[in-house]
Amino acid sequence: MILLLVIIYLAFISLGLPDALFGVSWPVVHQEFGLDVGFASVVTVIVAVGTVWTSFFAGKVIRRYGTGKVTAVSVGLTAVALLGISFSTSIAMTIAFSIPLGIGAGAVDAGLNDYVARHYKPQFMSWLHSFWGVGVTIGPLVMSAFLASASGWRGGYRTIGIVQSFLCLILIASLPLWRKVARLRAQKETEKPSSGSVGDGKHEEKKITPIRIPGVTLAMIGIALYCAVENTLGTWGASYLVVTRAIDPAVAAQWISFYYGGIMVGRIASGFAAMRLSDKTMIRIGMAVVTVGILFLALPFGTTTTFAGLMLIGLGAAPVFPSFIHATADRFGETYAPDIVGYQMAGAYFGVLVLQPLAGQVFARIEFGLLPWVLLVFALSQTVSTEALNRKLLRIRGVR
Repeated sequence: MILLLVIIYLAFISLGLPDALFGVSWPVVHQEFGLDVGFASVVTVIVAVGTVWTSFFAGKVIRRYGTGKVTAVSVGLTAVALLGISFSTSIAMTIAFSIPLGIGAGAVDAGLNDYVARHYKPQFMSWLHSFWGVGVTIGPLVMSAFLASASGWRGGYRTIGIVQSFLCLILIASLPLWRKVARLRAQKETEKPSSGSVGDGKHEEKKITPIRIPGVTLAMIGIALYCAVENTLGTWGASYLVVTRAIDPAVAAQWISFYYGGIMVGRIASGFAAMRLSDKTMIRIGMAVVTVGILFLALPFGTTTTFAGLMLIGLGAAPVFPSFIHATADRFGETYAPDIVGYQMAGAYFGVLVLQPLAGQVFARIEFGLLPWVLLVFALSQTVSTEALNRKLLRIRGVR
C-alpha cells in the first residue's frame, strides 16, 4: 500500500512537470515564431480539448484496463509529446504534439484522483496534489535555467521529456504491484459483512446517468472557475510580469515557479489540516486566501506586493482542487465516483479550454493590467457557485 502510494505520487510529479512549461516559455517562443502574444490561447485550447475528451471517458477506460495501465500509457504519451515539442521548428509542430500532451494529462489526472479519493483518507489527497506542485514548481525552474542558456526553451522541453520517459518506465515496472494491491482489496471486500442497508446519507446508488445526478453540474462549474484562476495566472502570469512590471523573462519564469511552489507548500500543510477540517471548510478558507492574494497582485506598489500576491494565491489555491475531488464520493455516492471525477476533470479543463483563453484575448487586445481583476471575477464566481452546490446537497441529501 505504501509503495503503491509512492508510485502514485511519482506519477503526479510527472503530471505537474509539463503544466507550466508553455506559459513561462511563451514570452520567448512567440517572438521566435513571429506570433502575436495572444496566440498562446490556441495552443492551450488544443491541449485542453484533448484533456477534456479523455476525462469524459476516463471512468469507462479505467474500469476496463485498470488505473495502473492507463497511468503508464498516459505518462508515455506526455513524454513523446514533450520530446516532439522540443524539436519543433514551427508552431504547427508544437500544436500537433500538444494533442497527445493533453490526452495523456487528462487520463492521469482523472485516474489517480479517483483512485486516491476512493482508497485513501483526505490528507493523502492533499499530499497527492502537493506532488503535482513539486512537478509544476520544478518545471519552470528548469525552463528558467534553459532560457538563460544557449539551449533555450527547446532544451527545457527536452529535459522534462527525458524525465517523463524515466517515470514512464517506473510506472510500467510497477504494474505487478497494482495487480497485487487490487487482489488484496478484492479479498478484503469479500470478507466484509453485509450491512443490509445504506442509511449513510449518501446518494442512492441505482442505475442512472451520472451526469444527471443533482449537483454534478454545479460541481463541474465550481471546479472550472477555480481552474480558470489557477491556469490563467499560470499561463499569462509571466507575460503579465514582463509587460506590466518590466521583469526579465527568466526572472518572471522563476516567480511563476514560486507561485506554484506556494501551491506545493500549501498542499503539504493542507494534508495535515484535512485531518481536522472538512472538505467544505478547506475550500472556503482556500478561496478566501486566493481573493486576498489577487488584491495584493493588483496593488500598484511595486514588485514586493506583486510577489506577495503570487505567493498568497498559490497558498490559497492549495486545498481547493484536492478537496473538491475528495468530496466526490460523499457528495454523489461511490458507484459513480469514477465517472463524476472524470466529469469534474472535464469541467476543470473547461476553465482551461474556454475561460483562460478568453481572458488571454482580453489581456492581449486590451491591457495586461486587467489580469488581477479578471482573476477576481473568476474567484468570486467560484465561491458563489460552490456555496450554491453546498445548499443544494444539504437540501436534497443532507450532505454537509
